[in-house]
Amino acid sequence: MVAPPTHTETDRVDEREWAEFLKSFTSLHQERSYWVPDAQVEGTIPKELEGTLLKNGPGQFEIGGQKVAHPFDGDGMVAAFAFKEGRCFFSNRFVRTKAYTEEQRAGRMLYRGAFSAGNPGGKGFFNPFKLDVKGIANTGVVRWGGRTLALYERDMPYELESPDLQTLGTTDADGALKDTDPYFGAHYRITTDADGKRTLIGFSSSEVGSQNRLTVWEFDEDFNRLTRTQEVFKGAFGFYHDFAMTEKHYVFLQNPIRLNLYKFVTQYMLGKAGVAECLEFDTSQKSLIHLIPRPGKGGMRGTYETTPFFAFHHCNAFESADGKTLILDTVAELKGVIFSAKVEGPDTVYGREENRGSLTRLSINLASGKVDQRVLIDRSVEFPSVASTVVAKPHRHIYMVGDRFNSPDTWGPVQVICKVSISEGIESLSPKVSQDVYYPGKSCWVHEPVFVPRPNAKAEDDGWVLAMVNDSTTGQAFMAILEAQDLAAGPIAKIHLKHHYPQALHGSWSPDFIGPDPKQPYEPRLHDTRGVDPLVYA
Repeated sequence: MVAPPTHTETDRVDEREWAEFLKSFTSLHQERSYWVPDAQVEGTIPKELEGTLLKNGPGQFEIGGQKVAHPFDGDGMVAAFAFKEGRCFFSNRFVRTKAYTEEQRAGRMLYRGAFSAGNPGGKGFFNPFKLDVKGIANTGVVRWGGRTLALYERDMPYELESPDLQTLGTTDADGALKDTDPYFGAHYRITTDADGKRTLIGFSSSEVGSQNRLTVWEFDEDFNRLTRTQEVFKGAFGFYHDFAMTEKHYVFLQNPIRLNLYKFVTQYMLGKAGVAECLEFDTSQKSLIHLIPRPGKGGMRGTYETTPFFAFHHCNAFESADGKTLILDTVAELKGVIFSAKVEGPDTVYGREENRGSLTRLSINLASGKVDQRVLIDRSVEFPSVASTVVAKPHRHIYMVGDRFNSPDTWGPVQVICKVSISEGIESLSPKVSQDVYYPGKSCWVHEPVFVPRPNAKAEDDGWVLAMVNDSTTGQAFMAILEAQDLAAGPIAKIHLKHHYPQALHGSWSPDFIGPDPKQPYEPRLHDTRGVDPLVYA
């Protein structure tokens, strides 16, 4: 197993490495479905690993030959790795959103993205005064109540058919999402009760004048709606991308963001900038932590101030045993955020300390209102998650992607899977932590890790960690299956794909097997979306 390098002051991501990483943002135009041959599996897939890993992310980075300016604006593509009887079935398809369908038919860009103007060539005006943002279904994916849903920040979910992931269209889940006001967000939480019963919690965020309206829903395992909660807070641009929750509260971080009105009028209105590029980190504001009571759980409403920072993603939250403190672990960009930073050119996102994520613990005294915070490790990290059994409860393990250097003053593209474990002080502001790191090599770039519990697991981390890895030396990708209790030992299995896979955003595990009967013959499918009619399925 390759050990992560030791940091020195001269260590930086050089131009060659940067070019290698950017290969991860190459379109995958081919849609496939096939049983992965045994010859492409290195090691052994555990037979007790049954279910499906779903992944979502941008899969197409150009339209009609014109490159998309920011990869986050790429069209959504969902993939499934379905495991059964020690075998893996792979499938991927683009989500046929309204915008994707129209642009593929036209052979050119028609819509603006959230992070870029979508302006072909960057010259002239592009859709001036047309302020809608392209719905691309490229951020989250969840399997719930027998439905597979592709999610995006500002749209309704798109339902996908099993097992081939064909798009059925937008859905309100038979009325469960009928009043989503008007979106269903890309992030959600799934809680597990002591009896094994699971609950899906989702939310939406929408601007109402100078305020922001948050709506939270809870659903049972059959997708019946259990509760609906709505709160309105001052400040329309809190950028509520994610949320956390405890047994008593929903936890929302209001980021200190302001709208650059001059840029909005002179650039966004005229089609020269994306709407996100008009948002700016504002150090004159505080970060606000809003607690919203979960219906029937005995929580209390409250807003707590802390020093300004920005966070896209949260790890988990919980109340202390005595009920006096609420702990929130998050990935904090302590020096702010710059939405206009790109992945290419001199102003790269990884070259700006404002966009560097640090694993940070916030401890909220519910009586005094005091908020303390502490960075837990030196390594820069992102895309955190915990085991589903401890969502909204005290956790000991967090899984993330990270920089290969465990240093407070460097960061770069994602090259390790990092597990942070708390051995002492689970409720403390400064718990005793350790890191377990899987480093696939200098030319490899990792995707978000997903923890999968072993059947009848005996510990919080008794299971596997699944993560896609792009290898820029081969131009191909592989799925790594790691023992969660020993990441550094390396994969117990590598599932090699004979093609690359674009750098994805978020994924999830479902105990449902979303694939064909392994005992029946299956004809592999291959469809190139650049064909005569890219909307027709093969």
